[in-house]
Parts: sequence; structure tokens; C-alpha cells
Amino acid sequence: MSFEQDLARGRGRAVLFLQSADQATRERYREPILHACCNNYAYDTQIEGSRDAYLLDMLEVTKDIAWYTPHLRAAFYDPTLDTDQLFGLCTRLHQRGHADFTTDLYAAAEQLAAQGNYDWDDKLLALGDAKTWQHIAVLLGTYPLPEDEDWRLDYLYEEAQKLLGRRVARHAAPRDVIFAILALRFQRRRERKRNRTTYRAPDLSEPMPKNTEALKRWLIRFRNRPFPGDPADLIALTYHENPYVTWRAMLALGNLTDPRIRTRALEALADPEEALYPAAVRLLARNTDARDLVLLTGLFRDIQARNEESQVYTFSVHFRDYAKGNPELPLTPLLLSIYENTPSSFTRRTYVELLLSRNDAPPWLLTECRYDCDEETRSHVAERL
Repeated sequence: MSFEQDLARGRGRAVLFLQSADQATRERYREPILHACCNNYAYDTQIEGSRDAYLLDMLEVTKDIAWYTPHLRAAFYDPTLDTDQLFGLCTRLHQRGHADFTTDLYAAAEQLAAQGNYDWDDKLLALGDAKTWQHIAVLLGTYPLPEDEDWRLDYLYEEAQKLLGRRVARHAAPRDVIFAILALRFQRRRERKRNRTTYRAPDLSEPMPKNTEALKRWLIRFRNRPFPGDPADLIALTYHENPYVTWRAMLALGNLTDPRIRTRALEALADPEEALYPAAVRLLARNTDARDLVLLTGLFRDIQARNEESQVYTFSVHFRDYAKGNPELPLTPLLLSIYENTPSSFTRRTYVELLLSRNDAPPWLLTECRYDCDEETRSHVAERL
């Protein structure tokens, strides 16, 4: 892979490359690095964490932070760029003493709060002083959060208490903000109490509904519970016209062992146009065969040859269960290939964990994972070094 590809995927090898490069080479990559700082390259932002620490490492090894600083200041005021990432990165740069971003962070926070955007709040709070918490609290009082995001208010107050202590956090914030937080907590307690008294465990013996919407709800209960009926009923649903029903039926089948499930999995994996291709690899986790290693290695090779990133990602997500459930199989070459090719830092972490659990992680992988964009990957590797 090129430096730009490694950078986009958040690989530690991009940092290592710059560490060993001369200054002229580092300067040649200024624009791609700046673009990565201002835009979130995460494949799936819902499950992938912040890249702040990774980008800080990247900038520090360039030995050229003075060039990036004015560009980062200007980026705060561009609504098309990733606010959350910029706040996190510039907060870290500020804390390391590379540049004073306080004025820019405060001004950008007010501008964004006025637009109803509070994606930056926890990153700014990480500056860790009472003045910053007070600034955030005043903005929360001036530009209230949307109703569906009011949880942020309580969360930020809890974080401020951890950073500053309960007394300082309480006295630094305007009284109306503290009252709003207390009212929110009271409301949440009432809701939790009401939910505890009204909760009813699902009846797993209920017959399969015919209505599609009811069928979706019915299938959810079997995501983490074994289906008590005939697996043939679930297998039939994997041909359903509704893709959500198909998907949920497949997930439910993943908890079961039955030769018919393996037959269905092989059918799906043989056809790239199948709705369950290549996710049906999950169904083999409890329905294994001695020929699986050849089958799955060839399947992943075919997916790579088609160069379809989404299918590489899908395979990497669903093969995890197979690898975890079959620790005795010689899967290391395939695990390394998935590590190398999955576009998601979250799934990459999973394969690092699998390789570590098998004591099969090569030294080069441990070295580059020390600088991976996923902070949990860094932690797992640090424990082994």
C-alpha cells in the first residue's frame, strides 16, 4: 500500500515511514497529512474511535508542526470539515505545548453552538481547566441542546466533575445549567424506574408472525438467544424479500448447529450476487468442516480480486466468530491477510486480538500497531511489549 492508503486507514506504518524519512520527503506529504487532519477517514464512524492521538503522532514526526498550525486554525471555520476531529487534535497539540489554540477553540465552539452543533464539546473539555468548563456551560445555557441530545448535558457535567472535582464543576457553571442537569437526572431516574416495572421478557415460544414488520421485531430476540424451533424456519427466512428479515434470520442461525445451516451457508458463499454473500461465513462458525481452511482462504482471495472494499469489510466482520470458535485451526496466514486488507480500524483491532491470543503476531505487526489510529489496538500491543 502507498503512504496515502496507510494514512487513510490509520495504520501505524505511515507514522513509522515518516519517522525514517528525510525532511524533504516529509514535506512532500504535507497536503495529504493536512487533509487527514481535517477530514475523518474512518470507514465506519459509528464504531471506530477518535484518531486524535494518531494524528498527533503523525504531526510530531513531521518535525514541521509550525507549517500545519495556521492551516488548522483556518480549518475551524470551514463547516465542511470534521469538527470533532479538529477539536480533539488541536486540544492535544495545545496540551503538548506545540501551539496555543485556546482562542480559536473557544471562538469556534461558540460559532458551532449557535448552529446547534455540539460535536466538539468533550474534546474541548479535555483541556481540563475550570475556565473551559465554564465556557462550555455558558454556551449550553445560551444555545440549548436539541431534545434528542440532552444526554450530553449530564455526560459533560460528569466529565467535568471527574476532571475538576464536584465542587469546582458545580460552581463554575451557571446556576440555570446546573438546575437543567438536575432536572434531567430526575427525569431519567423516573424513566428507569418506570421501565423496570413495565419490562416484560420476550416470550420465545410465540409463533412466527406473518407480517413483515412484526417479523423484524420477532427475529431480534434471537440475536443472542438460541432459536427454540426448527432451523428450517429460519433458513426459509434467509430467502425473504425484505433484506432486514434476511439479515436477522442469518444472525439467528449463527447461534445454531445443524447440517442444513452449513448447506445454506455454502450455497450463499458460492454466489457473489447472493444477499448473504459473504456474511454467511458466520454460519460456518458452529458448523465446521475439515475443508474450511481451503474454502475460506480461496473465498477471501476471490473477494480481494474483485477489489470490492465493502465485501472485504463484511467478510472481516463475520469471519471473526469462525476464528474465535476454532482456535486450533492454522488460520494465521488468513488472519494476517484480513488484518492487511480490512478497511476498518475496528475490525483490524479484532484481528490483532486474535493473533495475540494465538501468540502468532509477528514483530513487525506489534511495532506498527504501537502507532495505530485505534487506541485499544495500541493498548493491547503495549501490554505485550
